[in-house]
Amino acid sequence: MVRHLSTVIFLLVFRSFRCGRDSRRPFEGNLPQNCTVPAYIQNKYYSRENGQNMFTTIQSNSFTRLRKVSIPGSIVETSVQRDTQVQETCLLMQCNRPNKVTGRCQSFQQTSDISGGIVYDSDRYRFLIHDTSTKCYRCREIAVRTINVLELRETECLTFGGNVVPDMTYLCGKLKGTKMDGNVERASWTTLFSQKPTRVSCRSSIEGSWTFKYSIQRYSQHKCLHPKNNLTSCPDPANRYSTEDRFYISYGACDDYAWKKGDPGLSFLRDMAMTFVCLGDWYIGNDHFFAAVNLGENRPEEQYRCFMENHDDDQYIGHSLAATCSTLLAPRVSPVMLHLFRAKTTTIAPSCSLPANFSGRWMNTAHAAVNSWIDINATHLLEKHRPDQRLAVETSFICQEQKGQRYMMARVGIGGCQVYYVCWHFLPRHHNIIRYRVGLAFATKDFRQVCSWSSFLQSRDWKYDLLIGKPTHGRSGFRVLTLSGVVRVCSPESIAGGMSHRWQVSLHPIR
Repeated sequence: MVRHLSTVIFLLVFRSFRCGRDSRRPFEGNLPQNCTVPAYIQNKYYSRENGQNMFTTIQSNSFTRLRKVSIPGSIVETSVQRDTQVQETCLLMQCNRPNKVTGRCQSFQQTSDISGGIVYDSDRYRFLIHDTSTKCYRCREIAVRTINVLELRETECLTFGGNVVPDMTYLCGKLKGTKMDGNVERASWTTLFSQKPTRVSCRSSIEGSWTFKYSIQRYSQHKCLHPKNNLTSCPDPANRYSTEDRFYISYGACDDYAWKKGDPGLSFLRDMAMTFVCLGDWYIGNDHFFAAVNLGENRPEEQYRCFMENHDDDQYIGHSLAATCSTLLAPRVSPVMLHLFRAKTTTIAPSCSLPANFSGRWMNTAHAAVNSWIDINATHLLEKHRPDQRLAVETSFICQEQKGQRYMMARVGIGGCQVYYVCWHFLPRHHNIIRYRVGLAFATKDFRQVCSWSSFLQSRDWKYDLLIGKPTHGRSGFRVLTLSGVVRVCSPESIAGGMSHRWQVSLHPIR
């Protein structure tokens, strides 16, 4: 009792400590220091700001912001007639994860990286910026989302009398609250996309194959279901970056949007197939964001797109119609909403059979904490489990080769990409119980390797999981053990009024 009480007290103290830590503002109490922009965000970026194209160059202690006239035919028209360029100097900076002793930015190492720049252990920065042309000052905050994507927000450029340099804490206090701080909105953030992106894998962003319905929020709430609607992100495991850094979306045209033929920004009037290269992904709470660049577009405002899904509702993905992530507030209310349905990508023919008395539905104790079951027929085994409120995870196993009690099965995920081979080791069925264990997954179809005894790494002590018949079959008697230790053997008909409270019951077949 004392041990459990101490555990509860520790958990309560730990939770209160974390809550106190999380409630602190990211930059509160952090000391400004001379500006040295981290090397990994020094790059050239594109953003779409107020309907205009903005090109930003970030250097070690300066920013260059070039605002260009919109290209004719873009979604949002602009009245700007000429390009404008602003040269800015960075005076001071703050980090959201400073050194606990000095209060200044904490670097990973005391030395710089191979490019000569300092690498800080932070992902949010604030800069005191001086506009050299208008002699005004602003506070700019940058959130590093991926190696290719930044998000930026800033105050208005304010002028102070004489040569007075404003206090950084005072100026940054004028930044608007945002959703990621738990306050108001995401709309104040501007998304910056790298113009020379580093190649990254799509695996953490999106992986699998789906069909979908789509709707465009500002035109129609009707979901367009078309045979050509498909989203596929299936990397080739044999070639690391041949397809791993990209995914494909195809849309079929629906009549719902035909009456909007005069809108130059609406491209859903015809069938489309697009190839996107991933720029990385990030999380804000339960919201999962990822960005990508469309390889089929040359116009920068049409190249970059943001996507969003929610961890608790992954049947929907929202994506933007412009080069920004600020319009994505929830997947179901995004500019474009995709309602996903997993698609089976591979069909494999069976070449062996499972035991005849295995057929049926079974509860699976390997996922005891979740709703899990397995359907078995002569050649296939379909495993389904729902780890949370998301879509049920379905995996198909097709019998390929059998020797004794070991069965090499081809594992195909519903909505998955790659086929793997695993070994199922079954013991003979005992009434309503099948004991089994599963080996490691291999990409090659080789029984000697897949079903080697060494592949059962986590079960070398011959520990098995159970399949329990659903429902159990047969007529059973009861052996009842009372709290006083008295054992009674009886048939089901002899228990009048049902079982008493807290009795232990074990089932044994009537012989």
